Amino acid sequence: MKSVILTKYGAPEVLKVKEFKDIEPLNNQARIKVHYAGINFAEIMARMKLYPGGPKPGSVLGGEVSGIIDKIDKNVKGLSIGDKVMGLTLNGSYSSQACIDADSIIPLPDNFKLDEAAAFPVTLKGLKSTSIRWVSVPPENILNPLFFKVSDKILAL
Repeated sequence: MKSVILTKYGAPEVLKVKEFKDIEPLNNQARIKVHYAGINFAEIMARMKLYPGGPKPGSVLGGEVSGIIDKIDKNVKGLSIGDKVMGLTLNGSYSSQACIDADSIIPLPDNFKLDEAAAFPVTLKGLKSTSIRWVSVPPENILNPLFFKVSDKILAL
């Protein structure tokens, strides 16, 4: 697999691609074949050594990911190989593969694009209480501010 590592702190040029052996999911994890990785303030600030407790040189950056599950631990329930998903991890999404705890993975509805999904996990994790579900609700019927329009589905938190 390929990963983008932080070689030292600084400008974007400090990020380098490196080859690694494929990773295997641990207990209650799924491996995602990464299609998109979100880039947000945390990774940018970590790269510049401005994020307290951020990754150190030699680390793989990235927390938000979208892709297809290609391997799964036997203990994982509710996810399957081939599922289109988005997920959140503390690091490692700037890779061609990411192993993530099952409870940090959200399956996508069929009409939700992977490029859109990579931008959502940090926001959703911040808003999520105990459950997230996709529901079909006509937009004109939305009165609760904790509903977000996502394609033609509504994300209910």
